[in-house]
Amino acid sequence: MMASLCRDTVKSNQTASAAGDRLSCCGQHFIHLPDCFLKYTDAEVVSLRLREIDRVLQADIVVRLPDNPATPISVTPRVIGMDRGIVNIAVTSDNRFHSSRALRNVRGRYSHLRGRLQSAGTRSAKRHLKRLSGRERRFQRNCNHVISREVAAMDFDVLAIEELSVRKDRKKGRKFNRMPGGWSYAQLESFLRYKCEASGKSVVTVNPAYTSQDCSRCGVRGKRRGSAFTCPFCGFFLNADLNAARNIADRGMSLAGRPHVNGPIVAGMRHRAEPCADHSYKPPVLTGGS
Repeated sequence: MMASLCRDTVKSNQTASAAGDRLSCCGQHFIHLPDCFLKYTDAEVVSLRLREIDRVLQADIVVRLPDNPATPISVTPRVIGMDRGIVNIAVTSDNRFHSSRALRNVRGRYSHLRGRLQSAGTRSAKRHLKRLSGRERRFQRNCNHVISREVAAMDFDVLAIEELSVRKDRKKGRKFNRMPGGWSYAQLESFLRYKCEASGKSVVTVNPAYTSQDCSRCGVRGKRRGSAFTCPFCGFFLNADLNAARNIADRGMSLAGRPHVNGPIVAGMRHRAEPCADHSYKPPVLTGGS
């Protein structure tokens, strides 16, 4: 929660409490909260930090909300899978796409301008670089807030996501490593978790192995070329990110009723139908004495 106030309104190192549409600091000064924050006025204020930005004091207020108990999961819960990526920030198993085109355009523009300012090296260029970094970070944070808010408002009981761990690879060069370097997948996951918990919904993580390569219809491992997936067994053709989201939903279905949602996946993998005969080797039965 953030609120702007006049320069001489409050001083630092003061306690705060909320009442009505105002925030009281030490019972002497008041901060008028925006309308979008009025739903938090009954919450307990944990801390208040004041920052001066462009000669205007900004208040960062942390409140503690009461625990919202999760909705009891039924025998057949409604599970939605979500695949996260660089081209598409989020794709849900109910055919909803959240493209990263606007975010990539903004980051590309800032990257070009940042390179020009860094080559200049002047004091004004350094000040401009500092402002640019804040703008880009806030824009990306706002994108994650919008996506997580839309996903949390959907009709489901359990949201299944991948347990991602992105690492850079020197063999693939700087251009490739720059893309996952600016991918804030962990921030999106944290926003999804607290927004879903506030709505009484659950979030589970599944093994991300082969989610975009296994067929979401028959389970056979197919081929992914770019953004397209094709199954060699049943001929199923689908967007690779959407196919991954459906596989994530299937794996999340098996984890929805388990107490340890981050445990190893055993029943989440489908039985794969093999297009060829069984060529497994069986040892011969030995007869007679030793």
